[in-house]
Amino acid sequence: MPNRSWLPIVLVLSTLPSAASATDSPVAAFKRQEADRKARSGAIEQQLQRGEWAPALAAIQREVDRALQPEGGALGLGRLVAWRAIAEAGLGRAEDASWDWQMAQNLTGAPPFDAAELAAYGAPGKLLAERRLRKVGEAPAGLEVRKPGSATGTAGEVLAAKKIEGAAPELPAVLRARSIPKWLTAELVVDAEGRPRDPVVLVSRLPEMTYAVLQAVRGWKFAPATAGGAPVASFYDLSANPPSGKPLEQLVRLDDTLGRLAGLLREGKWEEADKRTQAQWDRVLDNNEQGAAYLGVLLTLRALAEAGRGHEAQAICRWSAAQTLEPLLFHAGLAAYGRPGGLLESNRWGAYSTRSESPAASGARAPAKPSGVSRPRILERTDPRYPFYLAKTTASGSVIIEAIIDRDGVLREAQILRSSGWHDLDASALDAVCDWRFAPATFEGRPVSVYYTLTVNFEVRK
Repeated sequence: MPNRSWLPIVLVLSTLPSAASATDSPVAAFKRQEADRKARSGAIEQQLQRGEWAPALAAIQREVDRALQPEGGALGLGRLVAWRAIAEAGLGRAEDASWDWQMAQNLTGAPPFDAAELAAYGAPGKLLAERRLRKVGEAPAGLEVRKPGSATGTAGEVLAAKKIEGAAPELPAVLRARSIPKWLTAELVVDAEGRPRDPVVLVSRLPEMTYAVLQAVRGWKFAPATAGGAPVASFYDLSANPPSGKPLEQLVRLDDTLGRLAGLLREGKWEEADKRTQAQWDRVLDNNEQGAAYLGVLLTLRALAEAGRGHEAQAICRWSAAQTLEPLLFHAGLAAYGRPGGLLESNRWGAYSTRSESPAASGARAPAKPSGVSRPRILERTDPRYPFYLAKTTASGSVIIEAIIDRDGVLREAQILRSSGWHDLDASALDAVCDWRFAPATFEGRPVSVYYTLTVNFEVRK
């Protein structure tokens, strides 16, 4: 994987000037959480350093359970699962340790600890240091792995492994609480005894999704692949909730207004469709006429119009945002809309996160002391539309958004981390940030992609 570094960047912004306490409180809360996380992390680290494997394992599992709840303030899943692997190795549970170490590397995109850090854990660290994450299509060391459908000389074709036992992944509460597409693809190795091993995740934007799926898969049993009737180790492709590609019009309901707008788009009347979808967006927001799902569909149509006009970055951003307002849109097929539809289909939610230039796929960890990292700077900013029906009641709210700022300063894959409590405010904030432009973050003078958290405050000055 490319050698790039990334950092989580926290920024608090407001749509209107406001009192200091309104904009400082999210940062203060973040700092308090960071101090608490550091203390809990340090306690576990000390237990592991002292070889207190069982107490450490119990503490780690409590933290894992906390990370799967929506309350926040949890330690990172990647580091927790890596620590769990170390504790399991210390207790002699080599098979569990190996699976968790592979899971941890999938969660972090690289070994969670370098050689020196692992050495501090003694024999368990030495054991895990030898078990690197394999590449897609690569056999684990010392094991011959066949590809289903391939020929094997006189033995004939390799017949694929089949799952025969195992529970489906159960989404944790933190994912059930979030309106976001849940999608994962992975490649496993199924050995000649029908046991899964060495998972490699190809697509997953959500660490909790990676954890839930791999945690379930570790208990699955397979009828192994065969060649000439003899069991053999094989590769196995796994997909959780893949996009169906069902045409948009069949997937979601289009009322008369949306139907007419979709008709303009199918005819390639991009400018007219852009004007009309924007007008409909403003009207619906101002009058609280529809729910989040409708706004997601409308935002998809706006994205198609923008793509048709050549505004690809904004179109892709709005398409991603639309899928968080109505996750069903993740499955939508957009071929009826020509080249713009193809552009959006190739940029479904999570697609950027799997590319080499994204922080999730970079394979690098954040430096402990990020002195060489500069924050992104806002170059262009548009305030969100304040829905009229809320503004006239002086209702207020804050929306916390996480996104990726890429190396070109483009905002990608925005999602709501904390809702304002008003779906119209949430939608308006997501829509607005897609028009913002940034000078990208840099690390050692080079542009890098970063995860970026911002708060948008809606309030009326009296």
